[in-house]
Amino acid sequence: MKQAYLIIAHNKIEQLKFLVSLLDYEKHDIYILFDKKSRVTEDEKSQIESVVKKSTIYFTKEIPIYWGDYSLVEAELELITSAMKNNAYSMYHLLSGVDLPLDTAENIYKFFDERKEYNFLTMVSEELYKNNKVYERVAFKYLVPYLSSRSVNNKILRKIVSIYRKFEIGIQRRLKVDVFRKFNLDLKYASNWCSLNNKAVQVLVEERKFIEKVFKQTIVNDELFIPTILEKNNLLKSVYSLKPTNDQPTDFQGNLRYINWWDGEPYTWTTSENDIEQLIYAKREGHLFSRKFDFDKYPDTKNKIIEIINYE
Repeated sequence: MKQAYLIIAHNKIEQLKFLVSLLDYEKHDIYILFDKKSRVTEDEKSQIESVVKKSTIYFTKEIPIYWGDYSLVEAELELITSAMKNNAYSMYHLLSGVDLPLDTAENIYKFFDERKEYNFLTMVSEELYKNNKVYERVAFKYLVPYLSSRSVNNKILRKIVSIYRKFEIGIQRRLKVDVFRKFNLDLKYASNWCSLNNKAVQVLVEERKFIEKVFKQTIVNDELFIPTILEKNNLLKSVYSLKPTNDQPTDFQGNLRYINWWDGEPYTWTTSENDIEQLIYAKREGHLFSRKFDFDKYPDTKNKIIEIINYE
């Protein structure tokens, strides 16, 4: 069976062209959803299509995406639904436009084809769950979920937004609000970039209206809705795992995307010798993708990634 790549992209068209060229394989279909705010032209879409020879590229409905907002959940579900309506795939890989593979498309396909019964998520530790106050993301209702200090560049406005958010949470905390409790769900926390099998995405599509009901006015919910709904349907036991390695976060990143959270939020890879060695190490340990990259700042990244893909 074919596998589907579901890509959420904002801009960086040249980088996106390189990404899809590396995913180009006769058993891959590629779905791209653009942030509507990026105003990508039809000519740019044609350029993206022109770099693939074996895969088929589909452009989905565009959605304006805001950090921390339900719009990202909506984008992920739109990609999943579009792919499922088009074909039955064995695996669905959710990537961002600033991700890149660390191995060949054929090798990546074979790896997942041999493990179709698994789902690939990076489950977050209980310690981080508590430290990041994850439950507060869903316990309260947020009047303007996309309004966050991260979405504002001006320092004064950022401070105002931060004060407003604390006030909004503070009032609900005093009133002992807990809107999530009524759903009787076990809230789970995982990286939103993941690879899911056909059974898992069927459940997400079937639960789409329920997902909106639970998560619509919550914040940073893209890391919560997939593992929570999989747990609701007794599918979290299908999450793939390997023995712990020497990764700095101490656990193997189960989504097989090597993401450097210990140097940034996340860290953007450079072309320094140290960073390239880390990515080679990641490939050796079994990671198949990594993020995030920026060709504008580090134009030699393209050549370095090709070297890593061909590294034995």
